[in-house]
Amino acid sequence: VGTELLLGSIANTDGQMISEKLSGLGMTVHHHTVVGDNPQRLAEALETARGRADIIITTGGLGPTYDDLTKQTICRVFGRELVLHEDILEEIRTWFETKLGKTMPENNVQQAMLPAGCTVFDNPVGTAPGCAFEEEGVHVLMLPGPPFECRHMFENRAQPYLEKLTDGVIVSREINIFGMGESSIDQLLHEKMAHMTNPTLATYAKPFEVRLRATAKAESGEEALELAEEGVGECLDYRRYHMLDTLLWVKAYCCYRLDRREEGVRLYRQVYSLLLSTREMRRLQILREQVKELTGVDLGE
Repeated sequence: VGTELLLGSIANTDGQMISEKLSGLGMTVHHHTVVGDNPQRLAEALETARGRADIIITTGGLGPTYDDLTKQTICRVFGRELVLHEDILEEIRTWFETKLGKTMPENNVQQAMLPAGCTVFDNPVGTAPGCAFEEEGVHVLMLPGPPFECRHMFENRAQPYLEKLTDGVIVSREINIFGMGESSIDQLLHEKMAHMTNPTLATYAKPFEVRLRATAKAESGEEALELAEEGVGECLDYRRYHMLDTLLWVKAYCCYRLDRREEGVRLYRQVYSLLLSTREMRRLQILREQVKELTGVDLGE
């Protein structure tokens, strides 16, 4: 929540961080919504969200100023009363006195007003507490907007709350493919990607490479990791896809990143020999630079 996001003044790094953390908890994120500091439009967004989600997480709009209306709007939409928490108010007063050496302005009192019956998320690194409550099967979590405060509160307060609601873990493994475009990779792997459900495969084009991500969900992190690595392994079947040099390159990168470093360097040397035999000098130079940066080994020596 915040007009500054819609103006492009700041990036929505909170959304990225929360999505990453939720994936680690085995929770699938279906929608991101950005809305300005307008109570009517925020209420409309909340009504839409409560009709399609089991969990709603908001960031921003918990400050002391006139346009910080997240709590008030959420309480109106969900039929909750705002209640003054004297203990939270005292913590905010103390924060001003100890951190700033000042008396708390009176408008900060509204930060201690929280939904009746909520779980309070205290904020030791700022003045805006967060909170969570459940209404008609929908869990609503409110976090502060400043990225450092949001991350701290999510990791230390919201995450333990959410862990009680999840039944799995999501793990992703990525491989970087050099020397082939996204369309070529899709052509080779389209049939496989279209029919895989767990893990799933997706391609992401980057300036000098294509990233192939295998994502799996299971009851434990170990099981999800095993599934994701199986997905990566299937993509490295160079005999099937006739991509010997490229996929050896990818496999070498994976081995090194998975701390199988000796195997990774050995495979890199195989790729170097293959490219050298075909005199693909441009790819040789890219490979040599990548390996030196990643491993410290100069393949040309």
